[in-house]
Amino acid sequence: MSSTHFLFRAPDSREELRQLLQLRYAIYRESSLRNVTSKNDSEIDVDQYDLRSSHFGLYQLDDFGSKPVGYIRIVQDADDMVQNTADVLAIANDCPETLERVFAPRREPFPLMTYFPDAGMVKVFYAVRHARGERYIEPGRLSLDPSVRSIGIVTFMTMCTFALGVVQGVDGAILSCDSKHVPFYRRFGFERLDNTGDVFAAKIGFTISVLIGSPKHLTDRFHDAVLKKAESLKRKSAIWCEQGDRDWSPVSQTFALRNSCSGNTHDSR
Repeated sequence: MSSTHFLFRAPDSREELRQLLQLRYAIYRESSLRNVTSKNDSEIDVDQYDLRSSHFGLYQLDDFGSKPVGYIRIVQDADDMVQNTADVLAIANDCPETLERVFAPRREPFPLMTYFPDAGMVKVFYAVRHARGERYIEPGRLSLDPSVRSIGIVTFMTMCTFALGVVQGVDGAILSCDSKHVPFYRRFGFERLDNTGDVFAAKIGFTISVLIGSPKHLTDRFHDAVLKKAESLKRKSAIWCEQGDRDWSPVSQTFALRNSCSGNTHDSR
């Protein structure tokens, strides 16, 4: 791994976005969460929330070139932060079997509100903060190639998401994860949403928790590192994965996916 470098950045073109959505599809279809995405001949995972998302890839650079090995989407609650809408529509138009999902109505601001059993509590939390003029995001669809699936890369992707929040000036993030992995997110200052517990989500198939975090309340352990990455994102529109970010202790595919399962299941459209 010493000669390999990783770069977190937004796709530079429609084709790069297509590759990321294909990577997302392949990883989810091979996992226990295959029902989160709809099987299709184009092998593209895309839905209505992609029209309201910022899309980012993790690119592996080595002597043989560059390739996407990871992906995360950031569902936004403000249109001015979304840059890929036209590309998402064009990709969906090339894959007619995905159009129904893309043009399905967004009944809620964030995907987790469509499948979390205690979604009412999430809606109240968000409505109060939205009325105050606060901005929130929902990170989701985290996808990692098996060759790079490690605790260090998952941590790096989480820090990059916080860095993006700093750059965009968001007030907080809402996410869902496997309840067993709540301690991972607590390292960053995430806490369970008040008055919600660990709940079995039948549409996903495991017990999940809803967590709330904020770039303003990062733990000391990650505060300086995230601010450094935010500066890199501002200057270069990309973040390098430094040697100090790397912990190659392996994690399971389920860990990576269930730590960012947010998104509609196939039967919740």
